Amino acid sequence: MPVSFREDRGCGVLDLEGNYSVREARDGLVQGLADLSIKPPVGLIVDVSRSAMVGTRPSDDIVRAAQGMGPLGHKFSHRIAVVAPSALTFGLMRMGGIHAEDAGLKVRVCHTYESAVAWVLGGSTAE
Repeated sequence: MPVSFREDRGCGVLDLEGNYSVREARDGLVQGLADLSIKPPVGLIVDVSRSAMVGTRPSDDIVRAAQGMGPLGHKFSHRIAVVAPSALTFGLMRMGGIHAEDAGLKVRVCHTYESAVAWVLGGSTAE
């Protein structure tokens, strides 16, 4: 399944794998947040490490997606970490992160899932 949502250690986790549409990603996020047992979670992790789409998306799509996260911020404590292991994906997500911060979120782009979890949970992992 290209878009899935789960809970891990008090965080909401949106996993994006392979090919999916922007609408599928957003719908998966909104439905996942609605179904969470922890409200609000301590933060959100978006894992794009297995996404085939991020590197092919136009920059404008990434900016719109990042800005669109702002109004949902109260549903995940305004704290979001993005798992982006490759250099290209990391850079694109950093660009998106700046726009998400302008929309009122605290954002960290990480190379590994564990560093993303540590940051969302309040760890001092710097990447």
